[in-house]
Amino acid sequence: MAWRIYAADLICILAIQLLTQAFGITNDTTISQAVVPDFSVQGKIYSEKLNPTRSDLLDVDAVTNSLYLSPLTFRSNYDEMLEKFKIYIYPRKQQDFGSPEWCGDQRFRDLDKHGASFYENLISSDFVTDDPEKAHLFFLPFSLDASGTKSTASVSRFLRRYIDDLKSQYPFWSRTLGADHFYFSCEGILTDSSRSVVELKKNAIQISCYPLALSVEGAKARFFPHKDISMPPVESVTDVHQTPKLQQSDGESRTIFAYHVGAPAGLDSVLQLWKNDPDFVLDPLLPEPNLYFQRLSSSRFCLIFFGDGGNSSILVDAVKFGCIPVIIAQGPLFDVPFQDILNWQEFVIILNMRQVSNLKQTLQNIPESQLQKMKTLAIQASEHLRWHSTPQPYDAFYSLMYQLWLRRHTIRYARRHISS
Repeated sequence: MAWRIYAADLICILAIQLLTQAFGITNDTTISQAVVPDFSVQGKIYSEKLNPTRSDLLDVDAVTNSLYLSPLTFRSNYDEMLEKFKIYIYPRKQQDFGSPEWCGDQRFRDLDKHGASFYENLISSDFVTDDPEKAHLFFLPFSLDASGTKSTASVSRFLRRYIDDLKSQYPFWSRTLGADHFYFSCEGILTDSSRSVVELKKNAIQISCYPLALSVEGAKARFFPHKDISMPPVESVTDVHQTPKLQQSDGESRTIFAYHVGAPAGLDSVLQLWKNDPDFVLDPLLPEPNLYFQRLSSSRFCLIFFGDGGNSSILVDAVKFGCIPVIIAQGPLFDVPFQDILNWQEFVIILNMRQVSNLKQTLQNIPESQLQKMKTLAIQASEHLRWHSTPQPYDAFYSLMYQLWLRRHTIRYARRHISS
């Protein structure tokens, strides 16, 4: 009997290890260190729109490296998601339940472009089902006021009432204590002493906007990377305006060593380090679109201070033009978009704030071959960060849905029937 117990335990351990490797799970909350390589095949750069039927998207025989944390798992899981994934949306009409002030279709459309874009794409997709018994996940269609006009106390009161009403009218929340539910909150929510709000914050999946324009500690209180999802900006500058055709420029055609746009609070002394350096271009304000595109396409590196919400689209805009992002942070990054899919450390350079004094030398020491590979992967990654009015394969909406799909495995508690 003992050897049977030991064998069963060994099988469980091996299964957990295989799943951990397949999904790129690490014990650290920072971005995974998995190796992800060059995706250029015979000099061809796949910067056109991705198509799920294209065999060259994931031709492991032709490439030795990949944009993805786990390319084989991603492709097979993505196809399975398209075929099977179902989401039940709780009633959205104002008269159903919850507060009219916080719920309803119009509430989402009026709130902000981020929530509206996701919501419109979701309700028009094939992922939605009218049968909750067929659903893998459940969407909570409330919308918190990201403008700050609502107090923390009023938000907490609404959330308590909303979850309590939902528990009394539907059985699904209590099966998992909310772990198979998700909601949208651009700035993230805080928890309070109410059990319902604690279950929402600790268990349910939160979709928030990148970046959370907060301190590292403030962001940690609003975003739990093991379950929450960060979505890229809905309208980057390169989405709103017509952009020139993306090209894979070589290093010599990029005459600007490093580019930064914005005036992050409290970092004047840091920017002063590069103000008089002719290799750096620092724009305190976002320039007009054509000049902005020229800056991006002519720069080797784009400097981004983590938590600076002044230009939230700079990360997305940079990768579209092959400008290698250099993210400067005071702590680990945990809310970059799609970190369950993309191997960010293969096309983004991450530096600590203590390293800024030697930033130029650090970047100059990177081999040219590595920079070319990073630029290639950055342009390819941009396809996952694009939003479209009608979702396209592998774009931001489908990548977000894929992250939800990965989170569908939750423990459901057995229903207990109490005899009278």
